[in-house]
Amino acid sequence: MNRKMKNSPDGYFSTTIEKGLKLLSLFSDVRPNISQVDISKELGINHTSAFRYVSTLVQIGYLKKDPQTKRLSPSLKSIVLCNNLIRSFDFLGSIRSLVDEVFQNINQTIGVALINEDKLSVIYRREAEETFIYKLPTVHTEWNILAIGKAYMSNLPYEELKQVIEKLPMERKTTKSIVSRKKLLEEIKKTKKRGYAIANEEYTEGLLAIGAPLIYEEKHCVGAVSIDFSTIKHTIDQIEREYADEIINLANAISEIIPINLTY
Repeated sequence: MNRKMKNSPDGYFSTTIEKGLKLLSLFSDVRPNISQVDISKELGINHTSAFRYVSTLVQIGYLKKDPQTKRLSPSLKSIVLCNNLIRSFDFLGSIRSLVDEVFQNINQTIGVALINEDKLSVIYRREAEETFIYKLPTVHTEWNILAIGKAYMSNLPYEELKQVIEKLPMERKTTKSIVSRKKLLEEIKKTKKRGYAIANEEYTEGLLAIGAPLIYEEKHCVGAVSIDFSTIKHTIDQIEREYADEIINLANAISEIIPINLTY
């Protein structure tokens, strides 16, 4: 059923399509399958509606249901669809070229994330070879302990920034995690002044990172890029000395090719 929306260009908005797409977006690398009950809770719909959406997506082949556990997961048809969408996204190809060029020089893991509602979603990550690999999620909500999160927040308007910080879970992952909202706000101010963010074993022990925001025409912050390091070979002071310019330059290069449709 369609309902009228004030901000819709043609005056109509399909809640059915909205819910279906939101359902598919619930899946990620850290949540490859989900129950129908969880879908109902996540989407804020009753069990009957959840069953209808799930049944439709299973029947047309975009979801598959485990016959024993009844949990849902994306099907091969969904994977093909996502792959085709990615291939049609020219911006991603340009990002790959820029990131890969820097990667060849530094051989450190580089990740690029874009804001998607209240989450930072990694759209490209080039993993370093022959180094200690950290299993990081592709969807980030714990911005207070990630360089990529702090970099993004550093370019939010002040009032919006305060609202975002109030909503963060502020979960402690290590002894160095920033869990005080006051301290986080101070850290974001420092980040904005120097142009880059750092994370000193705040997400997981042994992991260091430096990040910078992606900004469209000096107005809209749409994401961030970060470089990850291991404490086995690096210190946070060394990273700031040797890689601050690198991450800022990479962020600027990516920012210059941001399409306007990402700034809405």
